[in-house]
Amino acid sequence: MVKKFILSFVVLFMFIVSLSVVSAGFLGDVFSGKITGNVVSVNFETSGAWTTWLDRDNPSGAGDYEDINGFGAETICGGEQPLNIECRRKTDYMPWNLTGELVHATTKTGCWCVNAEQNGGYCSDYEVRFFCEEITNPQDGWGAPNYGEKVPKVSFWQGKVNQHYDMAKDIWFTDLDGVSGAELGATDALRINYCKKFYPHTVDVKYIGDELIGDRKDRGNLKSYSSTKPVYECLYEVQPECPSLDDNTYNSDVVVATEGDEMVYDGRDITLVRVGFDAAIIDVAGQTKVISKGDYEIFEDANDYKVSLVDVAYQEGCPENQAALIFEDTNVPVNCDLSDFPS
Repeated sequence: MVKKFILSFVVLFMFIVSLSVVSAGFLGDVFSGKITGNVVSVNFETSGAWTTWLDRDNPSGAGDYEDINGFGAETICGGEQPLNIECRRKTDYMPWNLTGELVHATTKTGCWCVNAEQNGGYCSDYEVRFFCEEITNPQDGWGAPNYGEKVPKVSFWQGKVNQHYDMAKDIWFTDLDGVSGAELGATDALRINYCKKFYPHTVDVKYIGDELIGDRKDRGNLKSYSSTKPVYECLYEVQPECPSLDDNTYNSDVVVATEGDEMVYDGRDITLVRVGFDAAIIDVAGQTKVISKGDYEIFEDANDYKVSLVDVAYQEGCPENQAALIFEDTNVPVNCDLSDFPS
């Protein structure tokens, strides 16, 4: 009887120990983010830096996979596991955990979103960056942080749309015109001229090294490619002031908005996502379109909604670029005299 009791006690003890080990592993995964996607907290006094924002995939097929293996494990943080990770939606820079979508993010795997897990059927397009320990060679690839001061710069790749660096957002952007190519960077004189498109006070350029950029585009800003290509700093003679638009120069129909502003007009949620040299990205109730200066776009809903881009105040690196906009419900007469209509 005593032997049976001892044997039962031993079996029960071993079961509890095993369960504790399994539970500890499971809970460890949960709290480290392997299951929930939450990111391990980091003491940012640790030596290191963030990579640039990277994007290797689009939400076609099974979903959007910004995973370390997809980028090449050895190119992220020199092959070491990142200390931290940030993932955000590309269209509005919304952090992954605030988009309302089920998105996974771990320092071991990266960031990914599965279409089948979303209520709407498709994921948004996401981009990711990693916090790495200090890397001695700044050209070691994706994981090589920029340790110097942020500078205005451009990059060219034959057959792809040119890229310019947004200092305020710390990210490379494709040229919104979708057609400016490497022929505009063939000589220093052409590079200076192209720099002036984004940095009007440019007086010279200098080669500052090759850099791996992860979201280069085909003509029309289609698809996404990565490649290491030469980068040129756009040199200023003096530090320019940020331009702005004056409300008083426009009629009452024109709305002056600052990049990132969220507005409500005619019952619609409208966001000025981004302002460029001669264009702007506008989101109306979830529809996002690029509008060229002096042109307009129609956003389709129950009543087609017209948004016109009158003017922009843009300087690369300025945190508050602006756009002058006109909002019109195309099914509602504007500035009409009721006497024009029969009684």
